[in-house]
Amino acid sequence: MSVKVRIVAVAVLASCLAPACSDGQGSPAGERVDSAFERGRQGDYQAIRELATLDASNVPRVAKYLGDPVQVLRVEALGVLEAFNACGEITSALTNSSAEIRERAAASFFRACGIAAVDAGVALALRESLQMGNGSAASLLLLGASGDARSAAILRERSAGKGLVKWAMDSQPVPEALAAKVALFRAGDAGVRPSLVKSLANPDPAVARFFLDAIAFIQDREALELLSRRLEDTRLLLNERRRRICDYAVPAFARRFHLKLSFEIRDFGPYDERQRKEVRAAVNTEIARMGGAIQERRPSPE
Repeated sequence: MSVKVRIVAVAVLASCLAPACSDGQGSPAGERVDSAFERGRQGDYQAIRELATLDASNVPRVAKYLGDPVQVLRVEALGVLEAFNACGEITSALTNSSAEIRERAAASFFRACGIAAVDAGVALALRESLQMGNGSAASLLLLGASGDARSAAILRERSAGKGLVKWAMDSQPVPEALAAKVALFRAGDAGVRPSLVKSLANPDPAVARFFLDAIAFIQDREALELLSRRLEDTRLLLNERRRRICDYAVPAFARRFHLKLSFEIRDFGPYDERQRKEVRAAVNTEIARMGGAIQERRPSPE
């Protein structure tokens, strides 16, 4: 081998060992992915969660564990993909063979990709996921953002359904009809508005939490005004030992309106009366800037 060829070979080898050349397959980073999941089989999940510090070239390597026979490894893989904002892989997880992964994937898509990322492909996956029995509220709410006629028809059918859905694995179930109506209203179906306004006054803590979880999908001034009353609701949340509904409402409204406040927002309170009053005043200002109810718009052809 000539000196020139040796120099080129060494340069190529060095470049492929560099982090920038990590392909997530035969690279040290790719081996780290497999090693982390093998440690997960032994009950050590921290190594898997630390994979989120790698670059996005490792997404395909992580995504293959969505098909792992060990359920908890599928859940951990989905969590890493959410950290990567891997919308394509999360969309594929909507039709995973595991019912739990399908439900988790809907919430992961909302957190990682957002409402605006719902396109025709995502809507198709959501419809198929619902047909497979997806029982997450997020799957219905996201479907309402698609704007196509077939999705609207499914939501209208579900708005008369008797089933139950959940926003998160640890939350209490609420009627699927409620989630479907929120989705329809966001899509422009004004006919469901009276029913939603009535539901916002429902004293059930599970319903209160659902609306706070779904606050990003609510664009109606009156609905937000009614929901803001939860900033004064000091009852405890279901399945929570110390967190009150008002403590859950503070971060929900702060993020919904991107509020600039004098204190730090935390997912877990408690928030004192002064802090809640500051949020309420800021929310009132933001709501006053809004128009009335959203205007009805017909679903576009698929």
